[in-house]
Amino acid sequence: MKKFFFLVMPSLFFTLPGSAQNEIHEIYLGIGTISRPYGVDVFGHYIQKGAWGTHETYGTYHLGYKLHITPRQSLGLNYVYERQQHHTEHSGDPMDKRVTHATNQYHTLMADMTQYWKKGKWVNLYSTLGLGACFFSKTYPKYPERYEQHIRMTYQVTPLAIRVGKALSGFAEIGYGYKGVFCGGLNYRF
Repeated sequence: MKKFFFLVMPSLFFTLPGSAQNEIHEIYLGIGTISRPYGVDVFGHYIQKGAWGTHETYGTYHLGYKLHITPRQSLGLNYVYERQQHHTEHSGDPMDKRVTHATNQYHTLMADMTQYWKKGKWVNLYSTLGLGACFFSKTYPKYPERYEQHIRMTYQVTPLAIRVGKALSGFAEIGYGYKGVFCGGLNYRF
């Protein structure tokens, strides 16, 4: 059975039907903003403790691969990275100088499925649904003995996305999840 798996599965990879142009592989690099972890951390903190402190992120960075299994659908694998820094004041009292500094890091692996609604020569409209796991760590620079690690379920729902270009193209997405509400970047189909 193992021999069958290792002989047949790689051959399927090369024989799956592709698009009309035989461009069945796609790699992409993108950046997103207002990710689910950032939104939950910031808004949750404000609801719980009020507006004391700052939260910083430089967005989400994602790298991915898609395999077009039919002319209108693809399966993909994504890696998403985000780093956040929190400086939380303990109260709204200006005389209270206690501040907690923390750094959150998110390493996310997600599988996704993409449905292409309109495929033209230069413009594609599509939607994506992704599920995966996020490896989360939290460190406190002033307290190195404090360290948190978790594995969380993750998702990305992208109801509206556009890709403009041929082999080398740009994309823009609107959704919600670990890649962010607004995402954009470059991709290459081959």
